[in-house]
Amino acid sequence: MMEFGLLDRSEVLPMIRTRIVNLWAAIEPYVEIERQRAAVAGSITVLMTLERHAVAGEELPDEQLRVTPNKE
Repeated sequence: MMEFGLLDRSEVLPMIRTRIVNLWAAIEPYVEIERQRAAVAGSITVLMTLERHAVAGEELPDEQLRVTPNKE
């Protein structure tokens, strides 16, 4: 939704930073293998978008993070 301008990246990214950075760290090795495979002719747009947001999240200063309480 951030990609299409439906959500403001400067508002959303601080809220999801930890999850998106951790998700990218977990799947990055698999993505790199897929990128190298001959069967993957084009780019994997969804994964490129995730990577871009993960990198942006890593670059956010800690004071911009927004912590929301867990609802149980």
